[in-house]
Amino acid sequence: MPYMKEVRRIPRLTRAEEVSLLAAARAGDKGTESQAIQGNLELAAVLALRLAPELLDAVEAVQEANLVLVRAVDDAQCVAPSIELAERIHLHFEHLGGGGADAAGVREPRRPLPTAGAGSVQVDLDPDN
Repeated sequence: MPYMKEVRRIPRLTRAEEVSLLAAARAGDKGTESQAIQGNLELAAVLALRLAPELLDAVEAVQEANLVLVRAVDDAQCVAPSIELAERIHLHFEHLGGGGADAAGVREPRRPLPTAGAGSVQVDLDPDN
């Protein structure tokens, strides 16, 4: 997917950068919203490909995830989109199409997440980063 190659070139934000950008955005600096969105595009795309219901193709899934990312950055209650993005995307996809859950409510991922290595996304869950 050419889009993935493109977003991998955008430097990912550290947690401190993300929090700082959102604080500036909340103070009225609109340019920082764009930086916060761009710094999380790769994460949104990877999560979209992992969590999307079968009714969406890859391009539609990434577009939907990017909309969720934009809403997260705009949400005054959101401290760091990278922390909340997986849950927000999952809930969005459930709303769109149920997410492909089986009778017990367990949903198998559409595609496995890439393993750590060249070009893969590593989700850092350390809140102090």
